[in-house]
Amino acid sequence: MKRIIPLILALTLCAVPVLAQETDNGESATFEQFYAKNQMGDKFIKMQVSPTFPLGFFNQQNQPSLYVGGLLGLGFHIFLTDNFAIGGDAGFGFNATIGSNVFDYIPIVATATWQFEYKRWEFPVTAGLGFAWELYNGYLYWPGLIVEAQAGAMYRINSNWGVGGELTYMFMPEFNIDPSKNWMGNFLNITIAARYYF
Repeated sequence: MKRIIPLILALTLCAVPVLAQETDNGESATFEQFYAKNQMGDKFIKMQVSPTFPLGFFNQQNQPSLYVGGLLGLGFHIFLTDNFAIGGDAGFGFNATIGSNVFDYIPIVATATWQFEYKRWEFPVTAGLGFAWELYNGYLYWPGLIVEAQAGAMYRINSNWGVGGELTYMFMPEFNIDPSKNWMGNFLNITIAARYYF
């Protein structure tokens, strides 16, 4: 008998979530859970991989002819509002040249991202400004300016993960004492990206 009373109480407590409130017309009311995807203070880590397409140069004298290269990147970002985030990205990029040399660069970029949402889709628009270590044929250029403009679409799989793609324009100039040796690189990245939200 002493065990039956606690058992009945436990079963009663388990049955409480099964009960549904009825509306005035006798139908069961349904409640939808509210979930805001991004809120102030939320953070995400962005991982990206992309081919890098050289678009040409403003100054064509003594410029390397580059093949399509690649870029691996990792970033950390924090939302200041529901739709605006700041952060930083770092990576490693390369482009081979026709002369079998390699143009390597390590960009570190501060970013500002504004994004709007539609259902499970997020559409980020990002501006970035930073510097890069640039190495070509034994010549190191630092700090090299890098300016980025980026737009993309991300699909939110669940509250922690999103995947998608981004299109990024990178402007990487090199200024020298001799203006004829200035190098104004323009690149386009087509990025596959993943975000981890926490």
